[in-house]
Amino acid sequence: MSLPAPWSSPLAASLLAPLGWGWAAVGGMRRALYRRGLKRGRRLPAPTISVGNLTVGGTGKTPMVAHLLATLPDEFRPPLVLSRGYGDALVIDGAAANDEGHLLRRRFPDLLLAAAPDRAAAAAPFFARETPPACVILDDGAQHLQIERDLEIMLLDVRSLVGPRRVLPAGPWREGLGAAAAADLLVLTRGEEVSAEDLATAEASLVRHFPRTPRFRARHAPRRLRSLGGTVEDLGVLRGRRVGLVCGIARPESFRRVVEELGAEVAFALSRPDHRAFDAALGEDLRRRVAASGADLVLTTEKDAPKILAADEAAWPDLRVLEIDLELDDEPRFRELVLARLREAAR
Repeated sequence: MSLPAPWSSPLAASLLAPLGWGWAAVGGMRRALYRRGLKRGRRLPAPTISVGNLTVGGTGKTPMVAHLLATLPDEFRPPLVLSRGYGDALVIDGAAANDEGHLLRRRFPDLLLAAAPDRAAAAAPFFARETPPACVILDDGAQHLQIERDLEIMLLDVRSLVGPRRVLPAGPWREGLGAAAAADLLVLTRGEEVSAEDLATAEASLVRHFPRTPRFRARHAPRRLRSLGGTVEDLGVLRGRRVGLVCGIARPESFRRVVEELGAEVAFALSRPDHRAFDAALGEDLRRRVAASGADLVLTTEKDAPKILAADEAAWPDLRVLEIDLELDDEPRFRELVLARLREAAR
């Protein structure tokens, strides 16, 4: 079970607020140094997109990266995804990556992928190849100012905009909302999890602060079920089923909400820290819980499936992976703006 965030207690959040102000000030000064040219990021030899956010975890950065990869035309292939590579490395079929890296590799087998704190150094060998990357995507790149970008996509969780905007460690914000001024495109996510009133309030806040920046809404849409072996099933098979859940993601409550909306009854739910590996002991624990609860199926997320494959899937009960995509409200316009910026940068 994950420990509660320090700001989950109103008293703790208030006491930590001065530290949050200091953190926000440092972040603002850092951005100012880059904005004024006193510090400069490195320019990569291909058009570069940054996908990032201003709050910790669960906003939809990797689903947005997958969305971009799925829609890139041939002129921008092969793409290279650069990430920090948070969490435990998992070795599957001889390849090492974290959970998000394996998720992207499974969906896009020809993907070029590198994970390292120094992303520019990690990218260099790929540009020495006979076929170098035609574009670069920085996964979780908003705060990684060491690399210049041609397009900045900023994801903002609706819930973070309607709640207190406290910066770490007093709240979930990595930087203040003002940092979104650097964005070329703003994408509101998780709107399906709040009321229409809260969604309107969040959108009005962005209009007030960034009236000229194009805005989009995105929702996390369940697509299909898949066995660990790759067999695909329709989502309708969940209706009326009694299921268990296991995940290690930033927002396990969102996973449960989606499953219940698909008509399943949740018999039990286990969560582990985000980006952390699973082990065979967890599989045995799941088997016991399945037997005790009467659940006839266990569901996990697409990001967690690699953790099970790396932990010896034979120790686990019958599992299905729930695959979820990101849907944008105005996909043609979004795609047009992205491609226009990439083509401009490629000239």
